[in-house]
Amino acid sequence: MRKLLFLVVLGLLVLGLAGCTPQERSGISPLPQNRPADWENRPYGDLRI
Repeated sequence: MRKLLFLVVLGLLVLGLAGCTPQERSGISPLPQNRPADWENRPYGDLRI
């Protein structure tokens, strides 16, 4: 019984701390949405001349 309780508490702790900040829970992304994609900065990849 004690092991089961420990596993349940551990599982809830992992789910609770799975990278969710209050900002993310409210629906706001921490990443800027107007940054260019990598292929837009280097459309032909790494060119070496």
